[in-house]
Amino acid sequence: ALTSWKVSAFRATDYLPKYFINGVEVVMSASATVDDWTGVINGVLGISDDDSTSKDDDLPADTCTDDQTYCQYAPGAGYCCSAGEMCIPNVGCRC
Repeated sequence: ALTSWKVSAFRATDYLPKYFINGVEVVMSASATVDDWTGVINGVLGISDDDSTSKDDDLPADTCTDDQTYCQYAPGAGYCCSAGEMCIPNVGCRC
């Protein structure tokens, strides 16, 4: 239990649910469907699904402040990078 707590504290897991893929936080709704997760994981793995449509037009890029940039790190999934961070495709925001 102590190891789990240390990992949570290190990753600043301050709310639940909080998801990580390969150590990168994934911002997804708790009500995300299997199809939502499949799209995110396939995007990280670089697998394209010919049957799925791109959700690029539905991304909330306008929610970022002036000093932030939107980072789409997987199909249909992304978040705002803070000032000084760069968006790395299929990974997310990094310094």
